[in-house]
Amino acid sequence: MLSLCLAGLLSGCVHQEAYDKIVARNGRPTELTQDEKTVTATWGEGPDKNWVTFDKHTQRIVASSENNKFLCRYLGFCEFTR
Repeated sequence: MLSLCLAGLLSGCVHQEAYDKIVARNGRPTELTQDEKTVTATWGEGPDKNWVTFDKHTQRIVASSENNKFLCRYLGFCEFTR
């Protein structure tokens, strides 16, 4: 199991990272959108665009652009917990 998580870390699948740490690393989002349950923060434009969606109530990440990476999406390494 540890090797799966290490492979996930190497692929960029780190979904348990706190939102404030993501902002500290990427700077302020270029765009914020929200609905009644979630907020989506977006950084960058075009193919370099990254985003993260988190639950307003729990503050947990529920989806992110990292989830589209091959090892996360198809092999399920270290996916976030819903």
